[in-house]
Amino acid sequence: MRRVFNGDMGLVMIVAPEHVNALQAALGEPSWVIGRVAPSDS
Repeated sequence: MRRVFNGDMGLVMIVAPEHVNALQAALGEPSWVIGRVAPSDS
């Protein structure tokens, strides 16, 4: 079940890299960058 369902992340946001620091400061909660959107190689 843990492979299918997200059991640990409460909220995921997609944010432009240049806005990450400002958003993290504004949230007032711990947050982490967990990935990035990249173009496909195909």
